Amino acid sequence: MSSLFLILLCCLGALIIHLWFYSDFFAYYLKIFRHLFPYKLYKWFLVDEYLNNQDPNLSFDSYIEYLYVKRCFSKSFLIKFLLKLFSCIICFTTWISLIISIIIGNILFVGLIFIILRILDFILRYVLKKSI
Repeated sequence: MSSLFLILLCCLGALIIHLWFYSDFFAYYLKIFRHLFPYKLYKWFLVDEYLNNQDPNLSFDSYIEYLYVKRCFSKSFLIKFLLKLFSCIICFTTWISLIISIIIGNILFVGLIFIILRILDFILRYVLKKSI
């Protein structure tokens, strides 16, 4: 695989990480496409509660963090594990690094890709913070 393809995948991965952890795009897209999900599943995601009741006393960086805090008391180990996996930036970045490494065909690049993703995410947050 070419290094340009690796750079493109890393930039895409950093963008996904940034959108996942520092924006509410997931909640808004769930709301837009709510008719595609069963009603019970949509209610479980607490999208309306999150978007309509922004409590000023509670500070969440993103919808994913809100969902984890509200649903972490589930009795199911699998649900708790998946919520923690998707709400932890280090865990999520590790899995994205692993997926990118598998796509490029060399699993030995996981560590390097992880570092690149974290640096790109940091740069992205810094640039967006300065521009807002």
